[in-house]
Amino acid sequence: MRFSRRHLSLFALGFGLTVVKGVCAAETPKGDPKSLGRVAILPFLDLSGERQEDRGEFRETALAEVEERMRKYEIQYVTREEMTRALASLKIVPTDEEDRTKAKLQLLADHLKSRYVVTGTIIDAKSEFRRNNGFQPPKANQAKVQFRVYDAVSQRYAEDMEDVATSTARGNAFQRSNKLRVKAVRDATKKSMERLLKPFPKVHEDDPDD
Repeated sequence: MRFSRRHLSLFALGFGLTVVKGVCAAETPKGDPKSLGRVAILPFLDLSGERQEDRGEFRETALAEVEERMRKYEIQYVTREEMTRALASLKIVPTDEEDRTKAKLQLLADHLKSRYVVTGTIIDAKSEFRRNNGFQPPKANQAKVQFRVYDAVSQRYAEDMEDVATSTARGNAFQRSNKLRVKAVRDATKKSMERLLKPFPKVHEDDPDD
């Protein structure tokens, strides 16, 4: 089968456009995490209503997950030690809801020379049994987390970076509810950060068990 010179030219043009389109799609640029500067992480507030010991564990879980996400994307953040000193100097109590005003967040950002202060609220963390046809009903441990980002330049919350996420950790009746709730808090925190992290490349992949 012979092709005319016109057919060959059209074929080459179409092939070239396909290749160019594929290259463009493959090379879609990602944002530079350095554009965020050094992010300040204010420990989460826990309004779940659980026992004090559990609330402390939930807050630690959420904080550790935020730090882990930052490391995966190589986003610089203020260390816990420096944050603790800053909070003490400014007389800000991270577990006090009244100390989370925009004015206080602005003071914290100015003190740490950070544009963004990220924080959040553990809205709920609960366990419930769901009946099924088996001998033991499974446990459904749910957590709801709100992730917030304060922008000290605009002096308002950056709503396009924020989200509220819910996660469920399931187990059998013999597993400790608190451990499953902790897992649900961790997973919900991770999901709630997706809008903040979406523009940036993930440098380090998650572990298989994450």
